[in-house]
Amino acid sequence: MVNLSKFFPKFQVRNCLTGVTSLGGLIIPHLLAIHAGFGDIISSNVSRKKRDKGYSDFYLIWTIVLGLLAGCEHFRDYKKLYFDKSLSSLLNGWRFPHWDVIRKYVSCANISHALQMKRVNSILFSRFHKPNNKVAVIDIDSSLISAKGRKQGARFAYNGARSLQYLFAFMASSAELLYSKLLKGSATAKKELPRLIKDIVNQCEAKYKKLVFRIDAGFYTNNNIVTLEKTGHEYIVGYQQSIWFKRRLQEIPERKWSFYRKGRQCCKVTFDISMQGKRTFVIMRKETPKGAQLDLFDGRYQYHVLVTNMKGSAKRLLNFYFKRGNCENFIRELKSGLGLNKLPCHRFNANAFWLQISQLAYNVSIWIKQALPKQYAQSRLKTLRFNFLHIPARLTYPNNITTIDLPDFYDQTHHFSQACSYFRKVA
Repeated sequence: MVNLSKFFPKFQVRNCLTGVTSLGGLIIPHLLAIHAGFGDIISSNVSRKKRDKGYSDFYLIWTIVLGLLAGCEHFRDYKKLYFDKSLSSLLNGWRFPHWDVIRKYVSCANISHALQMKRVNSILFSRFHKPNNKVAVIDIDSSLISAKGRKQGARFAYNGARSLQYLFAFMASSAELLYSKLLKGSATAKKELPRLIKDIVNQCEAKYKKLVFRIDAGFYTNNNIVTLEKTGHEYIVGYQQSIWFKRRLQEIPERKWSFYRKGRQCCKVTFDISMQGKRTFVIMRKETPKGAQLDLFDGRYQYHVLVTNMKGSAKRLLNFYFKRGNCENFIRELKSGLGLNKLPCHRFNANAFWLQISQLAYNVSIWIKQALPKQYAQSRLKTLRFNFLHIPARLTYPNNITTIDLPDFYDQTHHFSQACSYFRKVA
């Protein structure tokens, strides 16, 4: 153990620095909002109770977004932004509201306000999303969060605890969040899939000729497969094996199985399912490990089954589907990076409104990465904060030129300036 008194015989802490903020990097997303017209888009689509004085909807929503990007997870965390006059000066006089004003604004939101923010997210996505090719791959998944306290909508779910449920749809190529919805813990996510598919098709069909949906087995129902086929786009969905299907697996001849990986084989077959018609299945099997629980019908193998309308070999389709697991990293980013592992309000509709604002903050972080070098394209929000957002800065005016002063040891000045210039040109 090091005795600090040996090196610092007299030690004290005091507040003496003026004009310097530790969140200088927030100027980057702020430039994006100002030059891209976020204010007009939010003000024209989000209409809360009209008042003669006070903060506008855009002012409060964008303050929440800046706080989420800075790392705020609760309303009390906005206290630091409220007292940071240097940050307000850096952001061109942006006056951060009192944290209690933000709390009341979010807590009084209803479901119509959440739908209005959903429309804002859809408009901004359509404006800033850059299609890489003619095919869009969309990953759909759900996730549970434990609900601490007496939150509305919290129910006992399959994890055995009182929970709420998220429903997400991500763009696989860019990691952008297309769709988000808050559900009760006991809700069946598979029932929400037809509405989700309809919203995504309406949102993306203008930019892409073909959509490909990669969906977890928990969403499989015959009605959902029919809905996917009616869209005319491709899909690959995990299949929940029934007793009848396990019997059909034993009827597949051995010659149809081909090598996939060490200890695994795969095949692609078509079965005629009663009342559903013909379905194409991609099947992977592996030998049951020693000591594992055996299956009643075929204890020698364990099976992983997908249902699809895509063309290609079984090996290629399996490799394509297993890439869907990357969306788990996106969900982890939302939970750990933006604080969605816990929700701040008691009311269900207020938390749904907060989720839509968090979606905007997440997509803004993705658009910031797109303005940075490729080495940051796959980086986490923690890395983005460490290198670009949590940077000491101050605003000066040498020779009547507005200047942002950064530390002399900061080695990302060129990239910082590049991102600021990039968003100043956005229109």
